[in-house]
Amino acid sequence: MDAVAVLKDMLEDGAPNRVYDIFDPSCLSLYAACPSEWLRGVLARDDVKVVLLQTPAAAALYGAQQDDDTLHLVSPLLGSVVQYRRPHFGDALLQLALRLVRDAAHAHPEYTKYYIATISELDSDMMPQVAPYRRYVLPAHAPLLLSDLRLRVRTDGDRLDQLAPAIRKLQDYVRANENYLRDELMFL
Repeated sequence: MDAVAVLKDMLEDGAPNRVYDIFDPSCLSLYAACPSEWLRGVLARDDVKVVLLQTPAAAALYGAQQDDDTLHLVSPLLGSVVQYRRPHFGDALLQLALRLVRDAAHAHPEYTKYYIATISELDSDMMPQVAPYRRYVLPAHAPLLLSDLRLRVRTDGDRLDQLAPAIRKLQDYVRANENYLRDELMFL
């Protein structure tokens, strides 16, 4: 998804430290030996901020987590299991990350650890208990997100200029393919 790549580039441009994208193959080498230990260590650091981009696909896969840490569908009539048609090595780590973020959200009420972004017209709120009164609807709130993250913002606006067309491309795809989730996901 081009919009995710542009957002990641924006974060990397302004971040003083490394940006970890658990779906990026270059990050795999960091956590391959012991993914859960690596993730817990990163999330426990005070200098780490978490940006979660909520999408309908992620909400269908990970959004409905029960207290016993098992996953189930929000709409159980569609099936009892949801998975990507083309699984990714970061899927299981994202599942754990969401559970850890959900369970630790109460420890960061000052809104300085977790930042939840959504894409305009593709609303999904899979973690309403995390930073409940602040959502960044992209692309409109991208400058505010960067500001709240206290990132150095490039003055040329190059990445910001790239984000809006990338998101429009995704929105156009979703509008043209109403059942796009069935192309990406399997409901078993």
